[in-house]
This record gives sequence, C-alpha cells and structure tokens, in this order.
Amino acid sequence: MLLRTYARIVALVLGVAALAGALGWVALGKGTPLYLFTAIVFAYAGGRWRDAEFTRAVVGSFGAFYLASGLILAVVFGGLEFPFGSGAYVMALGLVIVGGVSTVCARVLPCEDGPPEGSPRKG
Repeated sequence: MLLRTYARIVALVLGVAALAGALGWVALGKGTPLYLFTAIVFAYAGGRWRDAEFTRAVVGSFGAFYLASGLILAVVFGGLEFPFGSGAYVMALGLVIVGGVSTVCARVLPCEDGPPEGSPRKG
C-alpha cells in the first residue's frame, strides 16, 4: 500500500510542477510534457485496480529512467564545465534524486493487494 501512496504523491507533485511550468511560473523548458506524462503514468500505476507487480514495475522503470538520464546529464554538464550552481546542473541532480528514491521505493516498499495479515476484513 505504501508504494501506491508513493506513486500518487509523486504524480501529484509532478502534475503540479508540470502545471506551473505550463503557466510559466517555473522555468521547466521542454521538460513540461515529460513531467505531465510521468504524472499521468504514476497516477495510473497508483490506482487501486492495478496489481502490485504492475505498480512496482512502473515505479521502478520510471525511477531507473530518471536516474540514468540525470546521471548522463550531470556527466555531460560536468564535461562541458557548467557551473555547479547553474539551473541545468541542479535539474540533473534533481532527476538523479527522484530516480534513485523511486527505484529504491519500488524495491523496498510493500504493495499488497489484499488486507494485511491478521485483519478482520476478508477479501
């Protein structure tokens, strides 16, 4: 259940970020559609009607995507000698953090389909 909650929270945060980028409140550049797409996928995966393995696979695969793309961008920006405080470098590190946390959460957080053990409810 915790993994579904994590997926819903990430969907909400990315959806708000995409909305703020689309309205021009935050400078996301061309990443706004990617954040919106990821928010929609995370919201779909966090729905109760999906099985646990599907939710785990979606959160883990998007986490690995963000982790790899953030690491690649950080290495490229470092090789191009961008200043460490620049917006592009900070964005790359943010992708690494979100990707790493999502990948770890997909592996360790429980995501049961039924009620917990010892629960009086059946089914």
